[in-house]
Amino acid sequence: MNFGQAFKFLFNSPRWGMNLLQAAVCILIPIIGPIVLLGYSFSVKRALILDHAASPPDFDFNKFSQYLSRGVYPFVATLLASLILVPFICVIYVPVFIGISMADKGPFWPIAGMACGFLLYIPLILVFNLFSLPIVIRATLLQDIGGAFKFDWIKDFITRMWAQILLSQIVVLLVGMVLAPIGFCALFVGIYAVITYLMFVQWHLHAQLYLLYLDRGGTPLLIKDYGPDAPTYGFPVNPPPTNPPQQ
Repeated sequence: MNFGQAFKFLFNSPRWGMNLLQAAVCILIPIIGPIVLLGYSFSVKRALILDHAASPPDFDFNKFSQYLSRGVYPFVATLLASLILVPFICVIYVPVFIGISMADKGPFWPIAGMACGFLLYIPLILVFNLFSLPIVIRATLLQDIGGAFKFDWIKDFITRMWAQILLSQIVVLLVGMVLAPIGFCALFVGIYAVITYLMFVQWHLHAQLYLLYLDRGGTPLLIKDYGPDAPTYGFPVNPPPTNPPQQ
């Protein structure tokens, strides 16, 4: 994994400031904004899969409806995958509620309850992201909801890439913990710039993980063809891969 490239990725474009600004504006748009960004991530990941040294494609508000339609697939797939979190989140709240209920016995118990909930929350999110990442990759590149849940491919991806997935999550989490206070200090507006910047980092890491998965003998995906220049396998292939692409 090349984390240096991921963290510099946004700045590879001469229009990085406008890309950051326009993407950050989308975060402020309820529901639709994040879907638009997921649709834009299709263009970003496709560009990186074609050329790992590519710059981010320019974010273009004239393509708002195009981004929106492309973002529906990963959004719905992630929403469906997140349903598995519901019972575990209920478990996390148990120590929190117990701590609050014992508040009359001293301030220690509410603090301890919240601390226990937080300690349970972090590994839960890491494990969930380990499971959901291949689903997001499939939904984004295939532009298909049903095709996102091909469990044989998901299992193979996790088996080959679990260590790199967890490492990338932890690195982004730690960097986010450093940058978030800086963003809040910038009149709270800066936090949206931090969130947007980390999204570009994650998109680059997703492309890296996919390409590394292919290098390790994984099965390539047939990326959705949105034009005559779209490659058959979604990345330069010479010679063709041993494993045929999957839908």
